[in-house]
This record gives sequence, C-alpha cells and structure tokens, in this order.
Amino acid sequence: MGDLEIENDDGSIGALQKELLKKELNDKTLEAVNDLLSEEQADISVNVNVKKNKPKVILGQFFIGFAENLLQLDLKPTEFKVVIYILKMMDYGNLVSLKQSTIAKDLKLDKSAVNRAWKVLIAKKVLIDNGHIYFNSNFCTKGLSSSLDKEKIENLKRSNVSDENIKKMLNL
Repeated sequence: MGDLEIENDDGSIGALQKELLKKELNDKTLEAVNDLLSEEQADISVNVNVKKNKPKVILGQFFIGFAENLLQLDLKPTEFKVVIYILKMMDYGNLVSLKQSTIAKDLKLDKSAVNRAWKVLIAKKVLIDNGHIYFNSNFCTKGLSSSLDKEKIENLKRSNVSDENIKKMLNL
C-alpha cells in the first residue's frame, strides 16, 4: 500500500500504523466504489478479502489449574514434583497411566519417596483411584470437555471428586 512502512523492527504493526493503513484502505475502497458508480452499470459487486495470520497455538504440554483448590493442598517438594510430572504426562481426560517406578526414574527420586507422595496424593484426593488412577479435575484438568471425545469426558467425570474441602470446579 503505497510507500508506507507498516512493520516495526519486530514485525508487529503499531496502533498509528494500523490507523494509517485503515485510512488508506478506506480511501482506496471509496475511490474504487466512486469509479464504479460513475460508470453506467446495472450491477455493482464489491469483494473484499481479508487475510489473517494463522492462529497462535500452544506448543508445549499444558493444563488448566484451579487456584482456589490448589492453594489448599500444602504439598511438600517431592509431592509437588510428582504432581507436575503427572500433569505433564497424563492423558486428556485426566487418566493417569504411569508407574511409580517410571516417575521415580524420570525425576531421579527414590522409589519409596514417590510411593509416599503417591499415597499422600490419594489421601488428599488429588489422585482418585476408581479402578484406574485419575487426577482430580477439581484441581487441574487436561483438555476442555467441549473438545474431548465421549470416553475422555467419562474419564473427566470419574476424576471429578469434591467434598467440604475441595470445591467443585467443573460442571460435567
């Protein structure tokens, strides 16, 4: 669009530059419409194509945490490490498919320390044992229910345990 420099050094477009671009685009559009109107034509058709950049995507593992419940956990450092590792490795829908020995090896912790942390996390209802182990979705969840298949939604429901100390955070 003309000789207008539209990008900052970092490739972004500043507010003033955006306004100048809008004005120039509006002027050119108005000029084109006026040209069309001055000609004797029965039908006028105007097409405007707007190209947007691709949406930004999250490249690493992520989870959604609920601060109100997480703040009440009072975890020791080993328990916290185990929680973060589980959150990184668990499946969407909060199913935990990990062996304690794998956790110990990957975190370079003693197996007995991981076993103690595991028992504490079950006692605090962070981990839920329903035949399978689930991470309680009232603390953290991996994946939104709107984007999960039926099986993973059922897993989320099985992982959703609340009581007088754990506030219900997901309405499943």
